[in-house]
Amino acid sequence: MTHVFKLHAQRLHLHPLRTIFWEEKKALLLADLHLGKVDYFAANGIPIPPAAGLATLENLSTVIDYFSPERVIILGDLFHSDLNSDWDRLTHLMASSPNIDWNLVLGNHDVFHSSFYRQSGFIVSDSLQLKPFTLMHHPIEGSDITGYQLAGHVHPCVIMKGPAKQRLRLACYYFGEHQGILPAFGVFTGKHEIVKKTNDRIFVIANEKVIPVI
Repeated sequence: MTHVFKLHAQRLHLHPLRTIFWEEKKALLLADLHLGKVDYFAANGIPIPPAAGLATLENLSTVIDYFSPERVIILGDLFHSDLNSDWDRLTHLMASSPNIDWNLVLGNHDVFHSSFYRQSGFIVSDSLQLKPFTLMHHPIEGSDITGYQLAGHVHPCVIMKGPAKQRLRLACYYFGEHQGILPAFGVFTGKHEIVKKTNDRIFVIANEKVIPVI
């Protein structure tokens, strides 16, 4: 179940699978897939169930089918490390969606030469201005960037406390005064706690719902 959030007169559909559908641009925004991370850990002696890696691409296919976007915009950290079968699966998904423009805003884990991503079908940039937003990977505090920032990199979450001292770390969408941060789309990714300020808007993801934090 999506939650529609209006930001700078734009309708953003926040999906429980950690992606935003920008209605006016018919664009699907997501960040921090970290494809290949499961294989990277396995190669370094840390066993992770292979299904954890496959789930990220399955979720991507699900949200594409759900929203039918004209553009998919990835806000950095598409691939975690060396190439492996996850890349082949991604390019197969791209080939099966020929009517979609695929944008990649480069992140710190996107270490291959930009020509490699272009040959694979991506439109590549360091940032992307689509008014009223500037789309980037790493959020920059107090910058002179034009427009409201939408970024990734942080893997935001909040800690929710229950009456019996339960503590849950829940991935979230964060919207501050000048910037918003998307949750990490990748299934096998960490989380970084966000501390809510007075006028911030935060939406947690729980039980397949997107829920505003009051």
